[in-house]
Amino acid sequence: GEEEGEEEGEPDADLEEEEEEEEEDEVPTADKRLAPSSVVLLDGEDDLLRDRVLAMPEEESKGTHNTADGFKRRIARYRDLNKPGAIKTGVAWLEQGCRLESLPIRVHKGMDEADVEQEMRLYLERKGRPYNFHPTPEEMAERRAARAAAQAAAEAEREAERKRVEDEESKVRDAAHEERMQRLEAIRREEEALLEARSQPLRKYLMAAVVPTLTKGLLEVCRAKPDDPVDYLAEWLFANNPVETGEPEDEEDEF
Repeated sequence: GEEEGEEEGEPDADLEEEEEEEEEDEVPTADKRLAPSSVVLLDGEDDLLRDRVLAMPEEESKGTHNTADGFKRRIARYRDLNKPGAIKTGVAWLEQGCRLESLPIRVHKGMDEADVEQEMRLYLERKGRPYNFHPTPEEMAERRAARAAAQAAAEAEREAERKRVEDEESKVRDAAHEERMQRLEAIRREEEALLEARSQPLRKYLMAAVVPTLTKGLLEVCRAKPDDPVDYLAEWLFANNPVETGEPEDEEDEF
């Protein structure tokens, strides 16, 4: 009886193992409400990835696995877990569990980033441009108009401020020029007054000692009408010099 029980139990064990294998091969289902709308799979050549890791600054890679040995270990682990046909990966969950059409891009040395961006843009816009998180064209036009109006207002305000500053500076310059001209005029009047004051003694002397005799000499020239008036006047002054002739001078004419 025991042998029969053992024989009957063996099929149950095999069935459990098969069920476990089926569970392992089964892709977990996903809640599509949590799934993205697009998936871009970026993969690169091992040499390219290694060079980028080794090019990292030492202060960033220090104390991490971003070393030659660390990269070699991790890339081998990644390649093993994501080999073709693997179902326990994020890519399998997105493609099979979420039924998403992914875009794989193999990055290599010398690849033009513009081509990659163009390929990604075409993929992301395959069902229309994604405007769900962006403003509508009308809203963007309104924002551009508002920015333009704000810039124009700011420019007008800057221009008004510049003109105000220029006007104030012009007023200050005009006031300084007016003040300078007033000082120069005051200095000119003071100099004229000083010159007038200093010329008074000389004027008194001329009026007292020179002008009377010179006037008489000029009258004599007019009366005689000589051929050489200048020489005649000079001779007359020498002959009628009151100092040499000893003629008395009036006290009021003394200098």
